Amino acid sequence: MPSVCGFTYGKNLVRLNYPIVESIRSILPICDEFVFLCGKSEDGTRDLIQSIDPRIQIHDSEWVPITAGGEVFRIEGNKSLQLAEKTKCDWGMFLFADEVIHEKELPTLRATMDEYASTPGVKALMHRVLQFSFDYQSIDTWMFRKVCRPMKLDGTVEFYGDGCGPGLKGGHPKHDYFNKEQLGNYVRWANTRLFHYGWVKSPEELATKFEWIKELYWGQQNKQQQESNLKRRFGPAFTSKYYALKNYRDTHPATMAARIAAHPQIDPRRNRWFSPRFYWECLNHGLKL
Repeated sequence: MPSVCGFTYGKNLVRLNYPIVESIRSILPICDEFVFLCGKSEDGTRDLIQSIDPRIQIHDSEWVPITAGGEVFRIEGNKSLQLAEKTKCDWGMFLFADEVIHEKELPTLRATMDEYASTPGVKALMHRVLQFSFDYQSIDTWMFRKVCRPMKLDGTVEFYGDGCGPGLKGGHPKHDYFNKEQLGNYVRWANTRLFHYGWVKSPEELATKFEWIKELYWGQQNKQQQESNLKRRFGPAFTSKYYALKNYRDTHPATMAARIAAHPQIDPRRNRWFSPRFYWECLNHGLKL
């Protein structure tokens, strides 16, 4: 059977309250090895990762002081990818610290990896993404819905943009990651869902995340420009979008059970088909079911 190395990176994940423990535990059952690249942290992130499982190999990293476009995520992603390649495993299974795989879908994911391991032209597998926002019962269907996470560790791929996904080496550093146009060529469906919880946060946690975004994406702008971007992207238009979100009624990954139970309850929402905000979103961004 082809071997699998799980890998990811991060820093200050305790302070940001990311579900990194739940994320790593969700894919460990299909991993032969696991690599974590730990940025210099002041909140015990390294100790937390070390406590998860003795199989995890922790490497330390100093993040470069780049404060525009989230480019540092591409850099750290490629550094963690290089560490995974050194394990000589066939596949790399990457997850961001706020992404989780459902345990019921692990056999399918592993079978798809096995199926395409000996197909040199297939470089990555694509998940369908469930984008949760505000709480664990609300899905934002206007955020990105397809992304590659499993990738071949054969030295032919690297991360692009702000580390949002891999693509073939040698492309444009800003945007040449795999997308749905590569399906049937370099990419195949993983036939599994990716649960993304990055926007499920309390108001206080969202404020902390916004400050981090300002630093790593707009750090070269003046304060007025930063505040303008923050208001445009995450102001009232962002918070009021809650009433246009889709209700989720299926199960979550088992590793998320305790976190979900502890999350503060948000006021019940009517079906989005009865919300004027839903139709406003459709007019501006299209109908996304």
